Amino acid sequence: MDGVELNRFLQNEYLENPLLDYSGTHGMGSGQEEINKSYEQILTYGRNYEDMIEEEDKRRKDIPTQDSDQVRNFLLDQLPRKEFSRDQWALLEYMVDCLDDTGFFTTPVEEVADKTHRPEDEVGQMLGLLRELEPYGIFAQDLKHCLLKQLEMLGMLAYVDFLVSSEEAGAEKPALSFFARCVEKAGFGKKECLFVGDSLRKDVLGALDAGLQAVWYGPESPAEEREDVLRITDMRQLPEVVSAL
Repeated sequence: MDGVELNRFLQNEYLENPLLDYSGTHGMGSGQEEINKSYEQILTYGRNYEDMIEEEDKRRKDIPTQDSDQVRNFLLDQLPRKEFSRDQWALLEYMVDCLDDTGFFTTPVEEVADKTHRPEDEVGQMLGLLRELEPYGIFAQDLKHCLLKQLEMLGMLAYVDFLVSSEEAGAEKPALSFFARCVEKAGFGKKECLFVGDSLRKDVLGALDAGLQAVWYGPESPAEEREDVLRITDMRQLPEVVSAL
């Protein structure tokens, strides 16, 4: 695995599992560079969502899970302890302990309320507070909601009209039904849709086979050159590509 592959590997692992990056700083900068960076991150999110299942076992073997006590302490340390009653704090601790290995909270609110003997509305309120903690996307119910939270915190959610998941489409890229679902939700004809992705096989060739237009995003030199595929190396090239269509 070379340096480029390792970098992409670690980026994908972080996006799947928000617990892997809980010590960094978060925030939005300003200017075109930050916008470009955000678009690139959104593109990576989409790729990661569809690659998650087939790569999950391999990645979990390669990257160890963070120490559970360390993660627990990091999350609880972000909360103002003095502002909660003893019962509320016990509830928060219990909910932190309910997180699965990927940082998702899948325990039903009703079940938490029953086991902690706390009102459901209070459990829901505490869950809302926990979902505001860093790393962004922690305590989401699934990866889709995790990505939506990350987009929100990047300030990019307003630019996203919809998401399409493999679960929703009933198939993963490069299946034709996945792209058909994208076209359906976009509300345009196939030839009016431009699919941008960093996977040549899944994103670009899959979209072309489905009748869409496609652009291959590859900031690094690819292992395989394709003269029949339009490739960009910077997201700032995309408006020019769109205007030329």
